[in-house]
Amino acid sequence: MERYLLTVEAAPAGYEVREVFTLIQFTKRLRVTEASASAAECQDALDVLSAAAPDGANAVLGVRLTSTAVSVDGEIYLFLTYLGTPARIVEKDAAD
Repeated sequence: MERYLLTVEAAPAGYEVREVFTLIQFTKRLRVTEASASAAECQDALDVLSAAAPDGANAVLGVRLTSTAVSVDGEIYLFLTYLGTPARIVEKDAAD
């Protein structure tokens, strides 16, 4: 099932929220190098967040990202935490 990942906390224009599920989150650890984190690694984290949404959810609303850098034994790690609220959104005036 395709899911929309939206940074807004409401359904987009022309849609309405029919059902809301429990907040989900996913944290990805990246080792920081001169090359830095790739866009693909960040996209992988978003894909995991989307897959964590329960059946019936076709959107994740209010997607947020927090980050923390940690140094361990000379290595620097970046922890990216994505969170959001799964929901089922439908076009307004659509039959349930």
